[in-house]
Amino acid sequence: MVSGYLIVHNKSHMNALDKVWFSLRAAKDTGLGYAFWYGALAFSMWVLLYVALRTFLQHRKISKHWPKRAQLGREFWQSLRSIVVFSLVTCFVVFAAVSGWTRIYRYIDDRGWTWYFASIAIMILMHDTYFYWTHRAMHHRSVYRLLHRTHHRSLDPTPWAAYSFSPLEALVQAGIGPLIVLNLILTFAIPGISVGGHIGGLIGGLLAAVLVIFVERRMSGRPGYMLEIAGILLMFAATFAGALAVAG
Repeated sequence: MVSGYLIVHNKSHMNALDKVWFSLRAAKDTGLGYAFWYGALAFSMWVLLYVALRTFLQHRKISKHWPKRAQLGREFWQSLRSIVVFSLVTCFVVFAAVSGWTRIYRYIDDRGWTWYFASIAIMILMHDTYFYWTHRAMHHRSVYRLLHRTHHRSLDPTPWAAYSFSPLEALVQAGIGPLIVLNLILTFAIPGISVGGHIGGLIGGLLAAVLVIFVERRMSGRPGYMLEIAGILLMFAATFAGALAVAG
């Protein structure tokens, strides 16, 4: 999410102003990177699907109407606005990193190749779980108009709508990074907090959410509900035992 700036060494020797300036530069560069890839990929898909293959794919469109120029402009500017929000979140995460509040490291040998690849898989799983539940929550009628309506204004969405969010939804979308970073900051920075309990709770909650998603997609009715409860109880017991083991 935050480019190569998250592999920097601990820069806690910087004064506060230098850290802020460094973080702002990281946010700027990351935002430009987001904008470049958004523009390049959206434009490529637009040319491919809406220009080159337009006639060939016409019969496969659910809606027979094609998006108007006003919709494309709205999607484009809303996506750029979301990129600004993403960049501000990046600024916070990088500031936390250069302040030494995180366990971010630079060299793979510091943790080993096993953890390197495992951490990538865990992050993908956590992000997908986070996205599923936040997206589902934003469809609730009490918050839909405030958070998610902007994205669904495009009844015939185009590649330009990739980041077409309201500012609040953009903040939610980018929230997975700060959520993990804050959890780790509190875990390792405040004395007396159980590392096993705190990190175990994060992982246990993730696994429980994945179980619910899996069961809902594969089963329905009372058997599925009972499987969810049994699985969550089993995970609770496992993470509790793991927390006790880590705590010693």
